[in-house]
Amino acid sequence: MKIGKIILYVVIVLIVIGAILTFVAPTHVKIERSIIINSSKEEVFKNLRYYSNRAKWSPWLEKDPQVKTSIEGTDGEVGAIYKWEGNKDVGKGLQTIMRIEDMQKIEDKLQFLEPFKSEADAYLQMGDSAGMVKVSWGFISESPRPFNIFNLFMDMDKMVGPDFQNGLSKLKMLCESEANNAPQQVSVSYQVQEIQWPGKTYIGKKGTVTWDKISEFYQSNLSETFKALGIAQAAMDGAPSGLYFVWDTVEHKTEMAAAIPVKDLKKEVKGFEKFEIKAGKVLQVTHNGSYDKIGDAHNAIAAYIKEKGYKELSPVIEEYVTDPSGEKDTSKWLTNIYYFVE
Repeated sequence: MKIGKIILYVVIVLIVIGAILTFVAPTHVKIERSIIINSSKEEVFKNLRYYSNRAKWSPWLEKDPQVKTSIEGTDGEVGAIYKWEGNKDVGKGLQTIMRIEDMQKIEDKLQFLEPFKSEADAYLQMGDSAGMVKVSWGFISESPRPFNIFNLFMDMDKMVGPDFQNGLSKLKMLCESEANNAPQQVSVSYQVQEIQWPGKTYIGKKGTVTWDKISEFYQSNLSETFKALGIAQAAMDGAPSGLYFVWDTVEHKTEMAAAIPVKDLKKEVKGFEKFEIKAGKVLQVTHNGSYDKIGDAHNAIAAYIKEKGYKELSPVIEEYVTDPSGEKDTSKWLTNIYYFVE
């Protein structure tokens, strides 16, 4: 009799604990990974949109070279279905394109059939990042109670996250390889001018940042520089600028300064660096429009340097003539770009 009561108490306790856990455990699981790709939006989007292209960078297909796959419907269009059946690491299931925002986002419905049945939503999203493309790959799953208890004991982010990152790394290599092998096209609207740089003095802050943090670094430090120059009563000698001393295409980092040109600087501006950019020969291009297309202007200068056989020197200067906070029409934004050469 006592044993029966003990068992009953244990069962009650387990039920209570289970009830508590169902309200403690998350019912919504989201996993996301991102990467920066140095390629055109068009190149990246074609490798996201079509299931046949996704197979080139899938992190799971390499886990089972014998996996069976098929595509039903029109590949790259809403309603297209991708089916797979593989070993225990790959399982069996299908996914369907549910929504496409051209050059922005693709949403899929995932249905896993083996080794267990479940459903989830996935998305591939593109964004701008300092003239490059940021790709985010996300996975969203809803777990109804009481099955959400398993979320307390299964770290889905740890289980799936590395695969997402691996896939994005493969996507990056694919897109950048295709971009490098494609013939470089330079817009005829850019006219490269050879001029003599008069020499200027800049005040600002310098740092090494990843490409996706350039805008954040520039804006925060430029605001502080403006305040410091006001206190020092230093006169501006042109538009706010970005000085780019190193552009690392391997680590996707840059050593740069958010700076303001000044003249007749009579005293040190405490807490800020002084940059003396000496006179010399420069190539100038004027870019009209938003910053996400400014890479075309740099490509125009790069092609010109190659054609003329010039040697590029440091730094590269972007001079932001138009203040975006005062002019909302991006077509009216004016940026002068300068490359020192010899």
